Amino acid sequence: MIQQCGIALSFGEITEGTIGIAAPIFSWEEKVVGSITIVCLQEHFTDEQLDDLIESIKKAALKVSEELGWMGVT
Repeated sequence: MIQQCGIALSFGEITEGTIGIAAPIFSWEEKVVGSITIVCLQEHFTDEQLDDLIESIKKAALKVSEELGWMGVT
């Protein structure tokens, strides 16, 4: 699922009523070296806002991955 979407989603799996969103951070060798993750209350987001948040997290993780690649971080 993560490979297809580029993110991992959790709907109340750890804490009821929360959403977890995580996007991987890659090294220049394309190894996962971390992630950007956010957990928030599901009641605070519409589906459209959630889609926007997912895109923002994916973009942030990509930006960090690009910066690490530029620095040659393995």
